[in-house]
Amino acid sequence: MVYAQLDEPKRSMDLLRSYLVSAPEDLHAQVYLAVLLLENKAEHEGLAALEYVLERDPDHAEAQKVVDQLKDIVSDEASDDTAGEVQ
Repeated sequence: MVYAQLDEPKRSMDLLRSYLVSAPEDLHAQVYLAVLLLENKAEHEGLAALEYVLERDPDHAEAQKVVDQLKDIVSDEASDDTAGEVQ
């Protein structure tokens, strides 16, 4: 979306939410909203959007890619936390 590219994520998220009220079946837009939410510290809402997509299409490639990226981030953070511990 143009607003996201112009560094106006709030406006972009608001427009996507409005759009999705009338087109909740647009899973691509749902994933895009999820990514924007996750990038802008709205983790719970972003994860809920991903769950919505995956409940409707468990094999949705874009949603799976985002989930995989989140798993990598969590794994990397866990590794960093473990590496800093004194044994």
